[in-house]
Amino acid sequence: MGKRRRSVSRDRRPKKSKRLIQILENVEERLANLEKESRRRCRRLDSSSSNESRSPTASSGAPSPSSSMLEPPEQDTGFVERSDDLPQDVTLQAHCSTQATPTPASVHAPLSEDIVDILGRREPDDQQWGPPLHSDVVLRWEPILKSGLSETDAKALIHKHLPPENFKAMSAPRLNLVIERAVSNSHLLRDQKLSALQQQIAASLAAMSQLITAMLTDGGGGNRQHISLINDASRLLLNVLHEQTVARRGLLAINLSKDFQNVNQNIPLDSFLFGENLEERLKLSKDLEASGKILKAKEQKAPKAPGYAPPLNSRAPPRQQGNRRERSRFYHTIPAPRKQPIYSSRQPRRGTTRRTQ
Repeated sequence: MGKRRRSVSRDRRPKKSKRLIQILENVEERLANLEKESRRRCRRLDSSSSNESRSPTASSGAPSPSSSMLEPPEQDTGFVERSDDLPQDVTLQAHCSTQATPTPASVHAPLSEDIVDILGRREPDDQQWGPPLHSDVVLRWEPILKSGLSETDAKALIHKHLPPENFKAMSAPRLNLVIERAVSNSHLLRDQKLSALQQQIAASLAAMSQLITAMLTDGGGGNRQHISLINDASRLLLNVLHEQTVARRGLLAINLSKDFQNVNQNIPLDSFLFGENLEERLKLSKDLEASGKILKAKEQKAPKAPGYAPPLNSRAPPRQQGNRRERSRFYHTIPAPRKQPIYSSRQPRRGTTRRTQ
């Protein structure tokens, strides 16, 4: 058994060596091809760079014979001497990379019309943009747009800019206690989040209202363009505040009765979400509904015509006569025997007379 194993291992060794030799030959062929391609590229780059980098020799003056005798003439043949430590591919790639790097001017150079037609025309941007913003302002606003303000900063700004005294409606409306008890906790949490957003909008409106008031109370009336810009921004924010209030009402009213929805349609905005006099309106609607039922005449029902009452017991399906006839073919019907009358001893038979004693 041991001799057989040795023979098998000896037979496998030449197969492995042949595979390694084939792999090495393939690698050498690929390296040779890569070396040829890199040499061709280097020759092209050398030919293009030599034409551009030639400088006039007349201005520099004739070289001294001693220097020309000592220094050998340098010839740019396009080949790079290969060192023993590094392979050919590394040296060639390093030589070509120094010459093949494009300059910034060539990258941003304008293209010709035929190349633009090949690449395709650039589609115009339909989005319209306004004038640019100051770079320092962009650097400070962009992180807020991406990550948002912290809770402490947001609360500080809300407390800093309060709604004006003569315009208390410019704030987030509060939820009525009746509605708060009628809806579920999930609907309350959603309404609280929307109310927090409205508080931030109201604070921004309060800050802009202070600015526009200061500009209007100025001696010259302020810059007209600045007043127009602040007024446009304030109007848009007021519209957002109104839409948020309408959305809050709709999301809560869906979970309430239809009578409540009919009563609270087209309610003007107030400090409360469904108005300050919500309970009074609900009582008034109930009283009107009750009085309407009392005043409404009862409808006289027309007498119903006597209808046909179907029998309660179900009937069996009708028998099929054809089947009975077909069955009678296979059976012989025998007439039933005639029953003879039974005479008692007291009653005489017909045709006989009673004996007289």
